[in-house]
Amino acid sequence: FAFGLIPTILKHPECIIYSSDGTTLNILWHIRRIFKLNFRLVLSNGAPFFSPFARADFIQHCIPETLKSFSNNPRHCLLPYGFNIVDSIIGPETQRSLRQKLCLPLETPIVLCVGAIGSNHKRHEVLIEAIANTKHKKPYLLIIGQKDKGYEKVVELGKERLGSEIRFIFD
Repeated sequence: FAFGLIPTILKHPECIIYSSDGTTLNILWHIRRIFKLNFRLVLSNGAPFFSPFARADFIQHCIPETLKSFSNNPRHCLLPYGFNIVDSIIGPETQRSLRQKLCLPLETPIVLCVGAIGSNHKRHEVLIEAIANTKHKKPYLLIIGQKDKGYEKVVELGKERLGSEIRFIFD
């Protein structure tokens, strides 16, 4: 994968490459060093990887525990994969109006998953099963993205396990 990026890097030498794969970042770091290129490398640390982070220019931590020892380092920040939109950002009236326009449930919490929809590596099946097995009030699952290999299985599982509490929007 890293070598396939070389034409794009040469076309856009000041680009920023964002990846959660340590091996890819390591190879790209060597390419940058050998060919004296200027692109930047950002590690999305959701695995999580642990120190040292010598190959990345910036590190996005997805859970607070991996950021603790780097809290004073400007190369590190916390940006979780998921978050709650609080009323102070979008008021309740605006939320309700948007939900109505988008035909989303008005009172049910919504889990939004954005990315390629398939059975290869996004693990939609795990998300669907986790929501289906929730003991308390189940959230509504909204999955948005491109159809990828195996998307039919994901859609079938979602409809089977969550019924009307899931919606797919294909790019």
